[in-house]
Amino acid sequence: GNLSSVIGFSRLQVEVSQLHHSRLIRWPPQTTPLRGPKVHHNPGHYRLREPLTRSQMMARIRSKNTLPEVRTRAAVHALGLRYRVHVEDLPGKPDLANKTSRWAIFVHGCFWHSHEGCQLASKPRSNTAYWSEKLVRNRERDILHQQALRDLGYKVLTVWECETRNEGTLRDAVAGFFAGLPQRRQAPDQMLDGLERGA
Repeated sequence: GNLSSVIGFSRLQVEVSQLHHSRLIRWPPQTTPLRGPKVHHNPGHYRLREPLTRSQMMARIRSKNTLPEVRTRAAVHALGLRYRVHVEDLPGKPDLANKTSRWAIFVHGCFWHSHEGCQLASKPRSNTAYWSEKLVRNRERDILHQQALRDLGYKVLTVWECETRNEGTLRDAVAGFFAGLPQRRQAPDQMLDGLERGA
């Protein structure tokens, strides 16, 4: 009886050894390691930076030759009109203006100039006192500049950033503004000459 038990135990050891080598079972058993946050071990290629503040983000936004300005210029250009850009010797430095015909166009960002009822003119959630005061000052300055131009006999149009996102809306706004002004369509060479020399 003892001999049979020894032989049986030996056979069991052989079967277990065969299973082990055939990778049907693994010994010792493996456990899944806990996953933690990925850490970059190459500081030469990865550098931690503090998140930008709203003031820093706003400072990176260009103030001239923005996409809304370029689109507005194209709409006015399509009407065959001459103009100058960023006219420094007029109140508020209009983005487009013609001194001879006495018209001026401001292209305003909806946030910076507080476009009423516009989704792009959302109120900042941080440092609200600072931003509220700043935006109010911008709005008051816009009113003063436009009134100063009107006192000089200029017709003034404000084109909002959101309007420039729709070509049809922008075209209608510009066309409606110039509808009451006596303008004649110029030949292409005259128009380009006017743009180069300034209206």
